[in-house]
Amino acid sequence: MFLTLLSKEIREHLLTFRFGAALITIVLLSIISTWILGDNYIIRKSTATRLADSYLQQAREVRFPSQILPNVQRPPTPLSIIAQGEDYRLGNTVQVRRRSVPHEADDNLTKNRLLASIPSFDMMLVLMFSVSLFGILLSYDGFSGDRERGTLKMVCSFALKRSGIFASKFFAGSIVLSIPILISFIASLMVMLFFHQITFSAIQWAAIVVMLLTAILYGMLFITAGLLSSVLVIRSSTSLAIALLFWTLVVVVIPSGSNFLAPLLKPAYSPEEINSKLQASSLELMQQREEFIRTHNISFSSNGGDWEGAEGLWWFDGYPSWLEDWKTFFIFYEPLCQRYAENIWDLRRKHLARKIEQRELSFAVNFVSPAFHLQRAYTALTVTGYESHAEFMEKCRQYRHTLLNTFAQKGLFGKNAHRFFTRWELSDFERPEQYEQRLAERRAKGIWGPQIWDPLPEDYVPPFNYESGKPNIEDALWHIVVLLFMTLIAFSAGFVIFFRYDVR
Repeated sequence: MFLTLLSKEIREHLLTFRFGAALITIVLLSIISTWILGDNYIIRKSTATRLADSYLQQAREVRFPSQILPNVQRPPTPLSIIAQGEDYRLGNTVQVRRRSVPHEADDNLTKNRLLASIPSFDMMLVLMFSVSLFGILLSYDGFSGDRERGTLKMVCSFALKRSGIFASKFFAGSIVLSIPILISFIASLMVMLFFHQITFSAIQWAAIVVMLLTAILYGMLFITAGLLSSVLVIRSSTSLAIALLFWTLVVVVIPSGSNFLAPLLKPAYSPEEINSKLQASSLELMQQREEFIRTHNISFSSNGGDWEGAEGLWWFDGYPSWLEDWKTFFIFYEPLCQRYAENIWDLRRKHLARKIEQRELSFAVNFVSPAFHLQRAYTALTVTGYESHAEFMEKCRQYRHTLLNTFAQKGLFGKNAHRFFTRWELSDFERPEQYEQRLAERRAKGIWGPQIWDPLPEDYVPPFNYESGKPNIEDALWHIVVLLFMTLIAFSAGFVIFFRYDVR
């Protein structure tokens, strides 16, 4: 009897207009988002590879340590096609400099311009809104509609317990809801595999399976929410109003409102406060610089490139007095700039810590939202959340320290400071006549610039080793368990209330 009722419910759902509309909508939007983001991924991946190769080529041609100014990239993950998470706005390119600690990334990986007006239009967003809404529309009149048509009283007169009737409604809705979800995943994977020629590792395939099951569980939660609203009232119109109110709160209002509420409850440093401290620190640095230049009578004459405060300076040739002034200034100014960078980072880190507190507060508010747990599970599985970005930024800061330690071990901030911006030895600057002679020889041969020297040895340029993290299935499972717990609560509440529901 249960199977008969279950098959009847499934058949009735499949023949409705709302099922056809939901099927076409979910599948079509999933394919469109996958198609666009697949193109975007290919562009980002090729751009990341090109930028990485370009930096490696530049690193091989460096003549002076001061020219080592790395730009490092965080390569995109193919699963970001399904859920962009926070990747699309946090950036993936970092400039690693001696005189500044990396604190944010630039988004230099070119994106598909079609995404400009609809950021984060991914499959996760499609599932978050369409599956939940379809679940509501599929079940809001599960009992109130049958009561209005008089069929619920007839079904209850059969030798079937109310628990079986409630279960048949739930499983029928869940099975029907799973059809568009499954088809959308298959269609999207076909686009990625055959059109974009994207391959996945074994753990990424496992993550895709978990994402599919999570989407089904997410839809089942809204099936139970619709059934619960249906047994709370006797009219379908009222049930629909309650269900849509619930959907609006947990899918739209709470996730959006928490982003505005958190900064109000836990305010961070104002931009004006941060800028004033940055300006004060910069002014103090410049004052120390000017004082040192004045007291030591430093003269910045050179045959080289960039001004005396730049990171990428190079000093090609000149008189002995020029080299001494450059070296004296550099030994003083470079460590000073690095200390200034660390002080600025301490300020930015405090500001970042407050931002993270706001984020945690937002998460606490969002805890009651199923959409939040779906999003967190997907970003953990696709490695596109803030946590993976923070890990990348920490790798960049560690790389900066590795770079500085490499220079320090070679004495480039001390006794060998001249080797930081020129390839001449100190013995080459004993007499001004040496400079005049070299200058005349170069003019006669038409040679100018640092290209007369070979590139630096490879040990001057430490490699940047970073691989995108693997899908965090354990973290995702925690949010999946919360979704399951919410589903069980809604199911239990509807199940208990249905036993007292008036079927007449």
